[in-house]
Amino acid sequence: GKPVLLHFWGLSLGYSTYDLQVLKQFQDSYGSSGRLAILGCNLDADTNNAVQFVKNQSMTWPQTYLGSWNQTPIPGMFGLQGNTACILIDAEGRLASNQLRGRSIRNAVMNMFTNE
Repeated sequence: GKPVLLHFWGLSLGYSTYDLQVLKQFQDSYGSSGRLAILGCNLDADTNNAVQFVKNQSMTWPQTYLGSWNQTPIPGMFGLQGNTACILIDAEGRLASNQLRGRSIRNAVMNMFTNE
């Protein structure tokens, strides 16, 4: 019943500090009020480094550890091919936007809430 923002990431893939700041802002403004669910989907083979990174970066939204790219079909289901990106799913469970990075993350989520 609410939009979901899937954040596929991995230290082995590189990461964007801008994307993390946007996600933190959305968690503070929409996630904490229950209007948006954010789920981090980590794609590193070593979960220990990912867990430490989540703590160090204060990533307060739920995280799941999918394993490396060759261990999970999930990113490929969204057309991702070895890169970090966000996928936005609307409140009805439909794909709203895919392969979002940088400013496109902010624009897609803001547009979704503007159109409510």
